[in-house]
Amino acid sequence: MNQPSNLNALRVVGPVAIVGLAQPTSGTAGHRPATKPARRRLLCAGLAGVAALLAGLVAGPAAHAGTATGTLSVSITITASCTISSTATLAFGSVAASTLATTDATANSSISVTCTNGSPYAIGMGLGTNASGNQRRMLNGSSNYINYGLYQSTGTTQPWTTATNSTTCTTTGQCVLGTGTGSATAVTVYGDVPSGQTPVAGGFTDSVTMTVYY
Repeated sequence: MNQPSNLNALRVVGPVAIVGLAQPTSGTAGHRPATKPARRRLLCAGLAGVAALLAGLVAGPAAHAGTATGTLSVSITITASCTISSTATLAFGSVAASTLATTDATANSSISVTCTNGSPYAIGMGLGTNASGNQRRMLNGSSNYINYGLYQSTGTTQPWTTATNSTTCTTTGQCVLGTGTGSATAVTVYGDVPSGQTPVAGGFTDSVTMTVYY
């Protein structure tokens, strides 16, 4: 005869095995079937274990115990700065001596200045390397000169001389004043060689220092 088995039966629910007691075949000697209350207690115990395990999986890692905060101070200081064209050329070209005897020779050139946004500046022009007093002159050889002037506009009403600081010309109105934008600004220089001069033939040159005050 087949012997009845009272081994525990295994029921799988999800990832957890629930153990229950299989009821033996009726009439088996020496064994009493598990009562319904006993089976119910076993089932409830198994379900409680599954619920506890699932709750642990869903809850995830434990929350942080606390937080702390601080303040990071960030700062920068911007200082004013300016740059001006390192070189520029004002060329009057070739002029006949007979023309210069009765007519001024004129020319213009553009220089570039870049200053910090919002910063005032002044651009001054030196007298050059061959000046006589306040008169600018170009030189040919060692002793031949021709007079000329630099101006802020066409004509000869606004001579361009030097500046004292970022907001003041050495002589009122005789330098270029401006306010920086952070971008390059083109400034025009006007030149005039007055008529009535009788220079020798040849090339004349001069070198003028441009200064931006800021």
